[in-house]
Amino acid sequence: MPAHILKDVEGRPTHVILTIEEYRDLQKALASHPAVSEGLKRLQDPALKTYTMDEVGRLVFGNNIRACRERAGLTQEELAKRMECTQSYISQIEQPDARPTLGTLQKLAAAIGCPVGNLVRKLA
Repeated sequence: MPAHILKDVEGRPTHVILTIEEYRDLQKALASHPAVSEGLKRLQDPALKTYTMDEVGRLVFGNNIRACRERAGLTQEELAKRMECTQSYISQIEQPDARPTLGTLQKLAAAIGCPVGNLVRKLA
């Protein structure tokens, strides 16, 4: 499986998703490089938070919705008014574990004034 690059709404790379095998190969290849050795030590830290692919999807989804709303200069209350829903609902769909439907994403995009694609990060 090739590495996947997550991009922000402007198309700038922000994260890379690798298989564990690719990750380990990269670690081995870089282990002897002095500038990298300290960073690799930190990656071995058992306290380092790891995420499942499902968690990554939820984190990415909610964060982009909030980022798009904020970029548009809207509060949750203002967006709720435009969508004819409650501020509490907006808060819920901005949460990392939210799973908004396509219909909700379309309403959000119209209310914020952005393409639906901006609300979700794409794997490249």
